[in-house]
Amino acid sequence: MKKFVSLLLAFSLALCLAACGGSASSAVSGSAASSEAASSEAASSEAAQELSTTDALRIAGLKGPTTMGLVNLLSMEEREGKSFLAKYFADHWASEGLRTRIVRHGVDFETNDKKYIRAQRLSDFWELNSAEQIPDIILVEYPSVSSSSLPLAVLKQADFNLLIANACRLWGKNDDINLKSIKEMLGDTPLSLYLNNADREVVESFTGELPPKTPLHSFVSRLSQLGLTAKKAAVK
Repeated sequence: MKKFVSLLLAFSLALCLAACGGSASSAVSGSAASSEAASSEAASSEAAQELSTTDALRIAGLKGPTTMGLVNLLSMEEREGKSFLAKYFADHWASEGLRTRIVRHGVDFETNDKKYIRAQRLSDFWELNSAEQIPDIILVEYPSVSSSSLPLAVLKQADFNLLIANACRLWGKNDDINLKSIKEMLGDTPLSLYLNNADREVVESFTGELPPKTPLHSFVSRLSQLGLTAKKAAVK
């Protein structure tokens, strides 16, 4: 389980750099979004080396005798990047030899169905087709919090819940309220915030210089932070 969570965080960091394009002014997306995204990305850098192997990545995520891992993708609003990230996660895990099944609202289940509204577990509103291979990881893409209710009992049974936020969208007071409510409901169930579409420079203002490190990029980074005269020596 620890390796699985580390894998998700490390891959999130790589995607965050690949999805650059939001403006630097998007850093005002809110203190809650910024601080949690920075802490997630900082933690992932130390785990990257450990994740080069595929051993011991089969997780007992769902309740009962199963080796499937369950990951939920959430967002406050539509078009935050859930489908984009789901595909990249699935492609990455496929390269590691893991089968991933993406379950999407509006395609694999309907949010106005009574089974969804009253669900206590994922199998209450979605089940794997008998013709499909049993996946190693199930990625469930839920509707936005602003447009539909979420089955909190199902979210609590997941291995990991990832809340996607677009850096180009202003993070409002309602987002803070909803995030606080979701965290309280989930309790000890893992929940992390992924800041999508963020400029590399904005991310590095929290994490420091990120790889790949080149002399030119290092110089520009130090210049932008007025750190040309900084020394690496520790304080004595």
